Amino acid sequence: MPVGRAIICGSAALAAVSGGLVGSLAAASPAPSAMPPLAWQNAGKLQILCTVVSDRFGERESLEAQLCARTRALAAKNSPVAVQPLAFGDPALIDPANITLLLHASVQQPGAERLLVFNIRAYRAGGVETDILFGAVPRAVTLSDAEAFAPALDAALSAALSETLPWHGAR
Repeated sequence: MPVGRAIICGSAALAAVSGGLVGSLAAASPAPSAMPPLAWQNAGKLQILCTVVSDRFGERESLEAQLCARTRALAAKNSPVAVQPLAFGDPALIDPANITLLLHASVQQPGAERLLVFNIRAYRAGGVETDILFGAVPRAVTLSDAEAFAPALDAALSAALSETLPWHGAR
């Protein structure tokens, strides 16, 4: 895989490689509705909560700060609500007026290159009507080249946010 290139992990990537199934599913999907999903209605603000797991000393904090900052900046673009970071233990997490993007990342090295693998999922406290069961497709970005990392990270985060936020890009 070329340095700095973002990849999609999971069955969607496998389907895309194995014969265009994704294209035929996309063509058959209904047109997007003008009304946001129930879980997003009447949201007061969007919060970003990130965690990174790494076996290298000091890397976790740096990557966590970078991921949260980039996610916040990208999510805020065209957002109808305020977007802010959230700290662990903050009671705002369980306020039903807020939606929190949970970004969970891990640094892995399955081969020669180290990867930052992440997933984004929206969470809103409340009843069944606000449940969001699945998030974006997991993604990975190579960490080998610092210069190529930032644009690849932005591209991967933007793609994940397009699958998560009703106002972010094409759904």
